[in-house]
Amino acid sequence: MGELPALASQLDEIRTALRALLRQGLPPTSETAGELLPNQRVVIAHAQHPEQTASRVTALDRVVRQLLRDYGDSDRGRIARILFGADRGLRGTTLTFRRETAGEVVERHPDHIRKHIEPTILDEMAFAVEQQNLRYTPRTEGRRPEIATHEDTPVLTDNSFTEREEALSRIWSAVYGYRAEIIAVQRRLDAGEEQEETERFVQAAQWELAHLLTLVHEWLDNYGEEIEQGDVQFQVEGLVKLAGWSGGLSSDTANRLRLLYAQGKLRRPT
Repeated sequence: MGELPALASQLDEIRTALRALLRQGLPPTSETAGELLPNQRVVIAHAQHPEQTASRVTALDRVVRQLLRDYGDSDRGRIARILFGADRGLRGTTLTFRRETAGEVVERHPDHIRKHIEPTILDEMAFAVEQQNLRYTPRTEGRRPEIATHEDTPVLTDNSFTEREEALSRIWSAVYGYRAEIIAVQRRLDAGEEQEETERFVQAAQWELAHLLTLVHEWLDNYGEEIEQGDVQFQVEGLVKLAGWSGGLSSDTANRLRLLYAQGKLRRPT
């Protein structure tokens, strides 16, 4: 396969392309996807056959829908999904109709949606694509997407033996501990194993997530920074997604898990 034109475009370029996609609505086609979005690094990284345009367009649809799901059940999320035509029954509708439908969610005139809410959503979506471009490198055949660390492989040097570096290493260890349990649960579900056997791994995953959130909270208290790896910075929710969980994580859920962990009420099955 030849080298793909993998892009990490500027924020305003991504926003302009997303606006064009919003006008046409989901799902994108080879005609409506445009040239820029299907060639973003995050899209290529998610394509099954990245050398094929159709595969990249399908990957673009998945990436955009996931970003829309990340809004959760908030009014903003409902409006975003309506505007992009992601909700059932909206495929093939005009943007004017979708603005009217979105306006009903918050009892606002469609012009208010167009002038005030829609631009904010486009800004947020473009920023999310830009951030995800930092996290992925395009894959070659048979190779899964990787986290972009900009050639900064963590090695031990004389400057590594600090409390801060130890805390950072424990956070990344917890990310992959949580990831391992997610994989363990899904493997057993796919194999049709008994619920009792699967439940043990579900509990382990919950413990690993609480452990990860606790380490992250301690890091933010001590250093007041996002978690970093190479030249890439990750927010707390980004770390959870990186581990492999695509669901949203509310602050209430995170706080509850950290409290249960601190109280010793979460046990890691042995």
